[in-house]
Amino acid sequence: MTTYHVTVAWGPRDALAVHAELQRRSGFVLITTRAADRSDAAALLREYKGQTSVEQRFPFLKDPTFVDAVFLKKPERIQALGYVMLLALLLFSVVERRVRAHPTSLRTSKRGNLARPTGYEILKHCRGIQVFWQDRDHRAAAFPSHYRPALRVILAALDLSEAIFTTVPARAAPPRNSLCAPR
Repeated sequence: MTTYHVTVAWGPRDALAVHAELQRRSGFVLITTRAADRSDAAALLREYKGQTSVEQRFPFLKDPTFVDAVFLKKPERIQALGYVMLLALLLFSVVERRVRAHPTSLRTSKRGNLARPTGYEILKHCRGIQVFWQDRDHRAAAFPSHYRPALRVILAALDLSEAIFTTVPARAAPPRNSLCAPR
């Protein structure tokens, strides 16, 4: 049986070789259709790397639970649905950003205080809200008690009050044949 032994000896670092290797490994190839005179390479790289935050949102648009159940024949309607979904995605991002910027962290029962809650975590706290018509001009809202403190933080971050759920805008009366219309 043959046995091998390895002995490692550290010598002085060649600063020039280390710098050359770092330069070689830090190269980033980015192919673009932009003219070279139109944009700075560093600015283009920053813009490209900044796209990840935007692209992380797009799986929502491709999620089968949202898209598979929709059947549209006309291209204009498909385009309109795309715009509506993009607006929903924008609103989702704005809500997440404002709640994250709020000085009070979001308190959850399972995960404790969340300094940077995701949009999905924020929406989860809004799921249990039930709004119902008391009569033609009045609505009432029921809030799950375990979500109420977190919901207060969310509403404060969005600069809204709980009255947003119960105040009936003048133009938004339910249709007479609706199931939610008072009888």
